[in-house]
Amino acid sequence: MTKRKKLHSFYVNSVNHVTNYIEQNLSSDLSLSALAKIANSSPYHFHRIFSLISNETIHQFVIRKRIEKIASIIIKKNYSSISELSLIYGFDNPSSFSRAFKGYYGISTSSLIKKSTGSFHKIIKKKSKNCKEFITVEEYICNAESKRDWSNENAKIKIINSPELKLAYLRHKGSFNQTLNTFMKLKRWADSVKSLNMENVKWTMLVHDNPAVAPEELITQSPGILINNELYDKITMEDEVSKMTIPDGKFLMGQFTIQERDFKKAWDAMSICMIDNNYLPRDGYYFEMFHTNSLFIPDKKHNVDIYIPL
Repeated sequence: MTKRKKLHSFYVNSVNHVTNYIEQNLSSDLSLSALAKIANSSPYHFHRIFSLISNETIHQFVIRKRIEKIASIIIKKNYSSISELSLIYGFDNPSSFSRAFKGYYGISTSSLIKKSTGSFHKIIKKKSKNCKEFITVEEYICNAESKRDWSNENAKIKIINSPELKLAYLRHKGSFNQTLNTFMKLKRWADSVKSLNMENVKWTMLVHDNPAVAPEELITQSPGILINNELYDKITMEDEVSKMTIPDGKFLMGQFTIQERDFKKAWDAMSICMIDNNYLPRDGYYFEMFHTNSLFIPDKKHNVDIYIPL
């Protein structure tokens, strides 16, 4: 690897490390100075690097993630007051949050509350006939009863305690349909690692954004591969892949054997199970774990588990 590529990998890994921290600590101090310390960089330098790699400033990213977090809580109706939520997630006062929320979604929190009258909704940006954009709140999961029937036939869902997991991963931003290209890039790296038995590896997909509240072009996923402690310790900031740890903890885990077209049904089944049983998600990583190499075989059924942190 050339010196320039190593430097680029170092910066990508640094940004990935900080964005992982932000997503898991949305109620903490996420000022530029605090995040620059986590990146072992000066605030000025880290601000420039983050903006170049993420196409967002660090401030824009933090505000967006906090607003989307609050929107997802509002839609699920799992809160005591909007004012309390805004203070928990780092806004100076309810008024500043209200302005930021309306600036991002184009509607007020009170409008969102009125429009999301049921259990499953999604905030969608549309264009009118004169090409002006407007925001609508639509049902995210329709025909819940039929999805329960599908879940009863195709899913085994239970609560488990998962051990700590160590991953090598690459970050992907944008359409779900394009993630296979990132998996292929990760596979090329994995094929070069002699200590990995490619016939028995487990592939993962971390979902960093809630598709009910985030626009598709900003949704981020992390295709990954489970690795052992020895390989984890060998990966450095200059490697082409990043590394991360999913802490041990309690998860709702659904087991599925499905075609590619059925992934939305599987995630819907998990969401319905959460609401039917009044389970509350905690801050943590939502992810899929594949038990075969089906990702790279066209039309192959996937033996996959879906994890939601509780």
